[in-house]
Amino acid sequence: MTTERRALLTKLAKDYGDAAQRARFTLSIAPGDGTQTYNVWVLGVVRDKRHLIVTAPTTTNNALITVIKGQSLTCRWFNPTTAFRFRATILKLAFEPIPLLYLELPTEIERKIARRLPRALLNMHAVVRRPEPLEALVLDLSVGGARLALARDETLTLHQQVQLSIRPRMLDRSFLLTIECAVTNVMGATDPAHPDVQFVGLEFRDVSEHDLLILHACVQEQLAYEADWLTHVLS
Repeated sequence: MTTERRALLTKLAKDYGDAAQRARFTLSIAPGDGTQTYNVWVLGVVRDKRHLIVTAPTTTNNALITVIKGQSLTCRWFNPTTAFRFRATILKLAFEPIPLLYLELPTEIERKIARRLPRALLNMHAVVRRPEPLEALVLDLSVGGARLALARDETLTLHQQVQLSIRPRMLDRSFLLTIECAVTNVMGATDPAHPDVQFVGLEFRDVSEHDLLILHACVQEQLAYEADWLTHVLS
């Protein structure tokens, strides 16, 4: 791999390295039936009352968006397998210690299964062989497949058979996995901040029981880490 291509992946790895920034604890909201959406952080859940506590929506310049008590918000959230859509009502606004909204959940919530197996967010270097090797970055992983980033000028085609080698690290040691795969999605350069990087989806084929258990452990460990907000703050 050329130095230039490696530099592209190194920059992407640095930008995607903060798990807290990529983790799925942000809620997308749109006031009323508007098309403008804002991402807010879910800070708390009151299960018995079906209330959410979220940060107040702001512009890219951190200016507060005008919302009022009783206003309806269209909300969307994605977890590792499912997309949710619902309309929540603002019960209360608070401004100390930070601007917050208290939302009431409806009794009915739309759900759409996005994938059968949960995917964990990763930032792991990998080698793809086709059969010649090329460097890549694994951005998310399940026991059934992965999403990769690689230099835009590298060539992978839909349904192409490739081999993926990764080294997930758990229990203070690295585990080498070499998995046969098929290219199921060629998404292209979809991140405007990284126009020279393309994204592709892989489906794993004929995974052994040994490798399946390692993949499962890796995915579950990363999902747990995503949810461990106190560690993120203290680190």
